[in-house]
Amino acid sequence: MNYTIFGAEHIVSMLIILAVWVIIPLWGLKLNQWQIQFMATLLAVLTISVELFDDVYRFQDGHWLLIRDLPLHMCGFATFLSAYALYTRNQMSFELAFFWGMGGAFQAILTPDMSRFYSPYYFYISQISHAIIILNVLWMLTVFKLKIGKYAIHRTVLLTLFLMIFISIFNYFISSNYFFLCEKPGGPSPFFVGEWPVYVIPLIFFGIVIMWILDLLVKRIQRFI
Repeated sequence: MNYTIFGAEHIVSMLIILAVWVIIPLWGLKLNQWQIQFMATLLAVLTISVELFDDVYRFQDGHWLLIRDLPLHMCGFATFLSAYALYTRNQMSFELAFFWGMGGAFQAILTPDMSRFYSPYYFYISQISHAIIILNVLWMLTVFKLKIGKYAIHRTVLLTLFLMIFISIFNYFISSNYFFLCEKPGGPSPFFVGEWPVYVIPLIFFGIVIMWILDLLVKRIQRFI
């Protein structure tokens, strides 16, 4: 596949994604409560369906790998948490989906690892699956009007660090690279500084900074909503 970062296909995909992020939540504001919950449930079902379809496609295409395709990256967790929060309005699931999804999924859309895409399908399904995470979060922020709790960022940082320990152990036993703790991704991310294992330290630092910035921004914006 000859797609490149910020090539025509990449830019067009991002413009379409941006339009969806704006149009769907704004449309949701015009719905009644029954319609809002129906659409939220539909989004939750769509989220899970996309993930399951991708797994089945990869498996039949011969590209599904245990060491790569389990939903154990930060965005994988955010995918299922956002779907669960859409259906239940669970506060903690919403907050985790917000911090993990907005930080991780946006970067994955902006700087995808093109070396992982064997065909156009893999590029587009990556863009779609990451875009859905952020769409779900935007729906909960604008339509559900859920708020980020006062100590949400503290809980999220601690849980992230705790989870990284278990992911590291899991990576060790099956030689995987979940959370990118054993090898840097192929995309040109500015947050992976140095080589392994040195880059893990700035990765944690930048991750916390991004969460802190997201926390400040959303709380300032929600004062006016």
